[in-house]
Amino acid sequence: MMFANYMQPYLVYAGALTLASVLLYPRTLGGGAVFSGWVPFNTTIKGKVSPEARKTPILWSHGIADKTVLFEAGQEGPPFLKEIGMKCQFKVRLPSFFQLLFCFRQPVHSS
Repeated sequence: MMFANYMQPYLVYAGALTLASVLLYPRTLGGGAVFSGWVPFNTTIKGKVSPEARKTPILWSHGIADKTVLFEAGQEGPPFLKEIGMKCQFKVRLPSFFQLLFCFRQPVHSS
């Protein structure tokens, strides 16, 4: 769990970097993947996306229990991409069995 806590803030930036790379690269890429990310741009980037870059498909996956980037913030990304003519598939990640098990193993402190 320590590794996940250490890496989580950096994964947020990885999603933003993926979006910037895909949107600003002048050619079509094989695809881009965003995990628990958000759109860090304003609407001015829309005019900078080339017609070829708009053909790059995006897979966007977001956990409903994400405490770093709220689920609602992640949901705003795919409509932004579709608005500029890109294909984006949004996947919801539910907590895994092991994550739930870890939560229930935490000691309960009585008052």
